[in-house]
Amino acid sequence: MSSLHPTRRHILQLAAGGAALGLAAVPQLASAARPVVEPTTYGPAILTAAMRGATRVGSKIYQTTRFLVDNEHLRIVEADLDSGEVTWVGDVDVPGSASGAGGLMMASDGTHAYVGMAGNGSIFRLDPQTHSFEAWAEVGPAGAWWYDMAVSGEWLYLSSYPDCTVRRVHLTSTEVQTYGMVSESMYANSLAVDAEHVYGGANAPGGIREWVLDATGTDGRDVTDFLGEDRTIPIKMVISEGVLYVGTGKFVVSFDPSDGSQQVARPLLDEKDRYIDFMCVASDSTVYAIARTSGNIYRCDAEELVKVGQALEDDGQNNFLAEYQPSVLCGTGDSGRFWTMALGEEPVIHDIVDDAGYPDRAQDLIRHSSGTIWVAGHGATEVHDLAAGTSVRVDNFGEIKALQEVGDGVVYGAVYPGCTITRFDPETIEHTDVAVLEGQYRPSLMEWDQSRNQLVVVSGPHIGGNQGAVSFVDLSDHSVEIRTDYLPDQSVRGLHVVGDIAYVAGDTYGEGADPVVDGPAQIAAIDLTTRELLWRAAPRDDVASYERIAWRGGKLYLMTRRPNGDLSSYDPETGEVTLVGQLGGYGGMAVTGRRLMTWVHWKLEISHVTVADEIRPLHSDIVNGWYNNPRFAFDPERDGTWGMYGYDLAWFPFRA
Repeated sequence: MSSLHPTRRHILQLAAGGAALGLAAVPQLASAARPVVEPTTYGPAILTAAMRGATRVGSKIYQTTRFLVDNEHLRIVEADLDSGEVTWVGDVDVPGSASGAGGLMMASDGTHAYVGMAGNGSIFRLDPQTHSFEAWAEVGPAGAWWYDMAVSGEWLYLSSYPDCTVRRVHLTSTEVQTYGMVSESMYANSLAVDAEHVYGGANAPGGIREWVLDATGTDGRDVTDFLGEDRTIPIKMVISEGVLYVGTGKFVVSFDPSDGSQQVARPLLDEKDRYIDFMCVASDSTVYAIARTSGNIYRCDAEELVKVGQALEDDGQNNFLAEYQPSVLCGTGDSGRFWTMALGEEPVIHDIVDDAGYPDRAQDLIRHSSGTIWVAGHGATEVHDLAAGTSVRVDNFGEIKALQEVGDGVVYGAVYPGCTITRFDPETIEHTDVAVLEGQYRPSLMEWDQSRNQLVVVSGPHIGGNQGAVSFVDLSDHSVEIRTDYLPDQSVRGLHVVGDIAYVAGDTYGEGADPVVDGPAQIAAIDLTTRELLWRAAPRDDVASYERIAWRGGKLYLMTRRPNGDLSSYDPETGEVTLVGQLGGYGGMAVTGRRLMTWVHWKLEISHVTVADEIRPLHSDIVNGWYNNPRFAFDPERDGTWGMYGYDLAWFPFRA
């Protein structure tokens, strides 16, 4: 048996928890009073125009940035639908919003634009004539996320997280009335209103609830069963001529909500249609829907969907769809691009990044063998050639959570949402989607198993689920095997490939904090040749979530999320667990040579864990520039790592 990485097959039973094994003493933290070397910065690493909220007022389209610009201001972008020009950009204060989170949803009463933030109990209002912006009404709990908004009559209707509640606010008096919770979910993600009823929809475990329009504070009526068997989760809803239309999974389902009659389930037509993420009702009562990933626009006929156009193919999501003029639709995408389309004609698409783009936090970052630095942001990837002084930026779908170089300099990206695997040509930076990890939603890490020429990807399911996966992508033909049996009922967050073994670490909380699976988090070892489970263990019975795992010197190092920031070592041969120290939070972890490195962005610190298991801080007070956990990008020609210092690309030397 190799002394470098155990391959024992008989440790399939769960090891006793750390308390039973006996947690070894904690070594003293090494002195932080060491010579500190400063990073070198190279300017903004990635530019984005990522937007989330959108609405139309007259001939103007309004969008709000997905993130707070510089973590302080919400950027609002006004553009003209006729000319395609950006006509105003405003950075406005939104006190009380969650750190970094921007505008989530918008609505219009024809005169004003209303903004629901991600992480703010207030609703804000913009006057398009004066561009004045104000906190208009206190509506929900502190930290509320507003997932859907609609104006009907004299009221603004809203659905929210984390209380899964539908409310309305009077447009003149700002009186707030509450209908109630949609279901046991935390996410009220959709709503629809007509002259008599309001409907609220919820994410997993799902549900649709109906209230009489003026009967706030009542239990309402559950109409979920009218969606049909095995369908419970609405994504977007509209109502037209008394019929409720619901985008759910791979269907648009409609029914008469009074009794469930006239139910029609229209399947999506294109394999690239992930699901319907926006719908609208035109002035002639026709319902239109637009599909995520493909950008396909459908008309909802009596029995089927009819494709009428295609807008933003491969955009992260569609944030808005509406009728601009009779027979003319308009919409926006996650990238900030907006469009108009006369039915029967090609859409006219406009980009705003040159006028309204802003520096982005990095989703991931690698140093390529060519010496270039690749940075993934929100909806874009940028490649920097520092020697030549050039940068190339390309748009891409969603957020690339993991970049990985393989043979011949080819780069792959693992994309959220939906766990799509995309392939970048290293010369042109053009990319092509080559695989989808079905049933998975959020990739965590990806590594190249060079010996078998395959990617190993660890991931988590859709919000509300628990079962993550370890997936193998054969790079010869991009065939996929998705394994959910290595860590049952857990998301898979940690991954370290060493020789013929992949070590993985799990999280019992799944995606989102609800639901929670009982029992401690587990780790496992996988034979990469046979894809067999070698062993599975629960080193500590007090750990609900592992964040990272790394192999060094005959033992595994485990970074925890729950509890937050423990670093332990685990010997698979003996089952011995030793608490190395407290990192002050979770983050990134990687091995280079004999060094084990940690980067805790919550503590703003890069540390070296010595072979004696002493934690030595190397860089402190690092302005956080990561959207996810930091990623080490070691340089074979120099002693240090590339990374983020605030919004800037930076080099962090490990010694003076």
